[in-house]
Amino acid sequence: MSRQFLLPIISSLFVVGCNVSPITTDPLAGQSKEDAPSVSCKLTSVDGDQEVPIEFINSSNRTVAIYWLDYEGEEVFYRALRSRESYELQTYVTHPWCMRDAETGVSILAVTVESAEPQVIRIP
Repeated sequence: MSRQFLLPIISSLFVVGCNVSPITTDPLAGQSKEDAPSVSCKLTSVDGDQEVPIEFINSSNRTVAIYWLDYEGEEVFYRALRSRESYELQTYVTHPWCMRDAETGVSILAVTVESAEPQVIRIP
């Protein structure tokens, strides 16, 4: 059974079958890079046997770096997405992903795939 998450603070973010941890404001608005809030990307992949397509859509005005979190919790870089770009790939149920501002390294969004349904992740 799929769970749906709708975050009213970010009206363009709609994710089916993922556990989502977004930030809801620009992490750098009025703050230094050191003081900017960020999302925790301290997650690890668990052996998954259900393959699932996932698409990342960068809805922001910044370049975003996409990382898969491996079985030790290490970030493995996959791709940088410029503003309004998207990227599709195959992943597995139980695998977490972290999105960071490519310039500052501040984490923007963390998701864990929890369903074998196709996933669409909109990066705010």
